[in-house]
Amino acid sequence: MKNLVLISLLLLIFSVLFSCKKSNEKPAAVSIVGNWKLVSDSSYVDGGNIPREWQTYKGMAADHYNFQPDGKLSWYENNGGYDSSTYSLKSADTVGVAYFPKTDPNYVGVTYYTIPVLTANKMVLVLDGGPQVGDIITFSR
Repeated sequence: MKNLVLISLLLLIFSVLFSCKKSNEKPAAVSIVGNWKLVSDSSYVDGGNIPREWQTYKGMAADHYNFQPDGKLSWYENNGGYDSSTYSLKSADTVGVAYFPKTDPNYVGVTYYTIPVLTANKMVLVLDGGPQVGDIITFSR
């Protein structure tokens, strides 16, 4: 009887230890590609005001940004209708946005945002334009 219990215990231990396999698959890298809901957009343009005045817009249900795989970016924010631009990743933590405003198609401005937070469900873009301009945009999925 002792031998049967001992053998059963050893078989149980070996089956637990050797039944689990390690996976060689790495988790998929998180990407900015996809549709993001706008949570907030805080910005300032400094006209010499001290202290600096940040303006914060809280995203509404319809507000979103869509980063497409081909480098196109479209968004809807603050009942302003749809607008679009292109984007490209300068590095793993920096994205450049080339903006062609629909109100002035001859204007082209490229703005570089750092990406301090990028998870499957949250992204934050930060523009540090020095003392004159700044922007922090927070998204969720």
